[in-house]
Amino acid sequence: MTFLTLSQFSYWLVALGTLVEGEVSLALAAVAAERGLMNIAWVIVAAFAGAFAGDQTTFLVLRWFGTRVFQRFPALAARTSRARGVLARRAVPAIFITRFLWGLRTPAYATLASSDIGYPLFLAVNLVACAAWATVVGTLAYAFSQSVAAVIARMADVQKVGLEAAGLLVGAALVIMLARWLLERFKTAHQG
Repeated sequence: MTFLTLSQFSYWLVALGTLVEGEVSLALAAVAAERGLMNIAWVIVAAFAGAFAGDQTTFLVLRWFGTRVFQRFPALAARTSRARGVLARRAVPAIFITRFLWGLRTPAYATLASSDIGYPLFLAVNLVACAAWATVVGTLAYAFSQSVAAVIARMADVQKVGLEAAGLLVGAALVIMLARWLLERFKTAHQG
């Protein structure tokens, strides 16, 4: 009987984690890749796949529900019509930038989905945006992880030197305090 290990599912877990606000999932997988537990290229591919699938699903669901919300609340439709018009005119940069809006992606997609942006345009621009996002965030997290590991390795040396220096300073302070105390005792003993 063979048991499946977590590493056999790791890339699927990255894809699943990046379905929704996936920066943390991608960053953790990049750290695992830096440690040699995963391959960074496959991490980026899995993150791209998860992000793209999540964005497409979110856009389509919000488009379907958005029209129903506006039918039910025409005042909301009237108040947001200007913003939706601006988004429709600047669709390509709006779609691309939205992929990088950590924590605000879903509200931004709700606004995009309720605008006049066509789904084929969203699909094409989001494909490029997800590829750029996965590559940039994954590579930066991987590189940053290497930098942090190097700093931690250096910190061990710095900590050792720092502890030695602190020990010397504390020792010197104790010697000075003892010398002052003895000097005070000596002065009071010879004055009286």
